[in-house]
Amino acid sequence: MRCFLFLMLFGLVLFPIETRATTDNCEKSYDLGDFHKAEIICLNDLKSVTPGSLSELNILLNLMTIQQHLQAPEKQDYYIAKAKKHPEFINNIAIQYDWYRKVGQKFYFAADYAQAKKHLNSAYEIAQKESNNIWLGKSHNDLGLAEMKLGRYKQALSHFQNSLLQKQEIGNDYQIAKTLNNIGLINLYLEQPNQAVKYYESALAHYLDYSKKDQFNQQVFNDITHIYEDLAKAHGAAGNTKEAEFYAQNIVSSLASKANKSEHLRALINLSRWHWQNNNYLALKQLTTAAETLINNESNPEFIAQLHLLQAQMHAQDNQLEQALVLIEQGLKATDRIPGSILLADLLKLKAEILENSQPKKALQIFKQYHEMRAQFFQQKYDSDLKTIQHQIDTHKIEQQLLNQELANSQQQQRLQKLTNMTLAVGLILFFVTALFIFYLQRKKKEQDLLKQSIRYHKQQLLVLQTNQKKDTDDDPTNHKEELKIALVEALIDTLTIWEKTTQTSHIELAEQSKVWTVTIDNGTLRTRSLDKYLSLDKIPENPRWRNVVQTGHFVLSQKNLTTKDRKTLEQHLDDIMELVRTLSLKS
Repeated sequence: MRCFLFLMLFGLVLFPIETRATTDNCEKSYDLGDFHKAEIICLNDLKSVTPGSLSELNILLNLMTIQQHLQAPEKQDYYIAKAKKHPEFINNIAIQYDWYRKVGQKFYFAADYAQAKKHLNSAYEIAQKESNNIWLGKSHNDLGLAEMKLGRYKQALSHFQNSLLQKQEIGNDYQIAKTLNNIGLINLYLEQPNQAVKYYESALAHYLDYSKKDQFNQQVFNDITHIYEDLAKAHGAAGNTKEAEFYAQNIVSSLASKANKSEHLRALINLSRWHWQNNNYLALKQLTTAAETLINNESNPEFIAQLHLLQAQMHAQDNQLEQALVLIEQGLKATDRIPGSILLADLLKLKAEILENSQPKKALQIFKQYHEMRAQFFQQKYDSDLKTIQHQIDTHKIEQQLLNQELANSQQQQRLQKLTNMTLAVGLILFFVTALFIFYLQRKKKEQDLLKQSIRYHKQQLLVLQTNQKKDTDDDPTNHKEELKIALVEALIDTLTIWEKTTQTSHIELAEQSKVWTVTIDNGTLRTRSLDKYLSLDKIPENPRWRNVVQTGHFVLSQKNLTTKDRKTLEQHLDDIMELVRTLSLKS
């Protein structure tokens, strides 16, 4: 009898261990990145687990993701439905979170971003209710991607910011790298390639650090090859030819290791884009031909639109206009499935350029549509809230780097703290005496600077008023250009006045902190010659750099202690400038 009881207890203990081991086999095979082999292992494991058990459900979830990588949508839908109907699904909140994420990712890779957002948001709501920081970090990243693809850049960047905060608190290099990669991607979408390069390189460093650990997910190598593609695009857009070529060669080296057709297609398109930028038409034709063989009706419509745009550009270059127009129409048809796609503007611009000589009226209509899209894009790009979030992310990134440096140097700091109390006391006394003296001198100087600034402000306002009275009212591009100069001078004068009033610092500090204007030293005195030119209608350049004034305004808007009135004043100036720039763009 005792022997029988012992065997029963042994069986009860051993069975869960075997089940867990079986589940671990499936998960480990998935992490290795060989998805054909992983499918075989997981299907074998599925036969050995108890039907209706939690282990069976975990294997079904792994099979859902494996089918995504194998690009088998019918099988994936089968496992999605089977997992949802599983008896353990309703009892396990972690499973529910994972299921909604995986289903959302399925729709995302199919370019159905509205459905993707719906399911990813369900996962996010679970993470919120459970107050699970790991889940929240992942879900913010997921939703950021969906919002970015829907053209909602401010919401996307806000999600990425929250994701980065959660992940840095946890300290997972792999997850941190994913979000940094996506922040780089949104900077590239916003036509800020230099900023994109910084985030891509930071993400690459985190991926490499993660790959040095004793145990890690082998899929990190696939993520690294994606970074190479993104860095090739970003360096190419920034005009960094050598760097772009270096990463393009890495794309070539990684082509054979691509896990599925989508990965291969993405790499071919990115490599084709680099060859187009470098006028390598023979290689471009070979690559686009290879990419075309991978395209089918189930392919990501974004890849289809990108490929047809490249092919159309190539045909237009060869003066094969009819073929180019056919490819443009195919690309436009693909963008119908991608709401808010920036590819639509590129396709419309190329179509208008081709029709400009043969059908000028139609070309004009398309150009107007293109300019409306670009105006909307610029409005989003220079949205003050978007700029504020970008500034916060950059600030937090610097703070995080400083924190890491402090942790790395903690032992050295402890040794420094062992200085004698007498030396420290003497140093502090000297410091405070010197600081008080410097503060007194700076206060007197700032009072004089504020008085000079006030006088200069009223002189400029009088000059602007006189110029406005003399301005010709004809609707001529020259008049619009003069209006832009006036608007820029007025905006920068008000910006400096608000900055000095709010921060109690001078225009020198504004130039140094914003990094928009150059500060030089002239006979021991700090000067801002380029900025000073924009404070006078007599000195402002004939073709002013209006972006510098706009960026300065956005930097001042990012200050937390602005009054509501000052904020509205700056925002009105920026709106006026952008409207004049848009008008000049349409007139030219």
